[in-house]
Amino acid sequence: MISTKILKISSPFINSPLNYICNKALSEGIFPDRLKFSLIKSLSKKGSMLDITNYRPILLLTTFAKILETVLMKTGLLNHLNKFNILT
Repeated sequence: MISTKILKISSPFINSPLNYICNKALSEGIFPDRLKFSLIKSLSKKGSMLDITNYRPILLLTTFAKILETVLMKTGLLNHLNKFNILT
C-alpha cells in the first residue's frame, strides 16, 4: 500500500490521472476492480481471545479506494438531495 504522506507529496503529478479515474467511475457507475482489494485483519472484542467468535474482521482499504469511495458517495448523496429538493 502507498502511504498517505507519499500521496500528498506526489499529488501534483497524480491529480490528473486520479481525476480521470474518478470521472470515468462516475460516468460509467462502476468501481474499478483493481481498487476492490483490501487487507483483512481480525480485531478481538471483549472476552476470551481463544474464542473465535470474539473476533471481528476489519478491512483496510487502499488510499485510492478511499478517495474514490468518498467522491462517489458525495456525488450520489448530492444528486439524491438535489433530485428530491431536500437542500434549501
